[in-house]
Amino acid sequence: MHRVLGLLLLSTLTVGGYLMVAGPEVAPTGAGGVPLHGYGGSALGLITGLFLAWLVALDWRTLPARVGTWVRVQRYRLGWLLLGVCAGVLLLL
Repeated sequence: MHRVLGLLLLSTLTVGGYLMVAGPEVAPTGAGGVPLHGYGGSALGLITGLFLAWLVALDWRTLPARVGTWVRVQRYRLGWLLLGVCAGVLLLL
């Protein structure tokens, strides 16, 4: 997974660098074929690169355990919330 994300990061940096050097005549198009004005494409490439760097920094081996722990905590919170709602309804009756 790290190799794939590393290659995506490298390609994003390469395209961003090319767009900064080549200038606006090769600007990428946004949604609907409308060209991004100025250095919008470079900014988009920078944001994409930062997102990919964040993905590379994640510890993917422990992700299932962390997700399981998060779901368990949310289940406990939901239980306490339902208990509070039931207690509130009983107090209002």
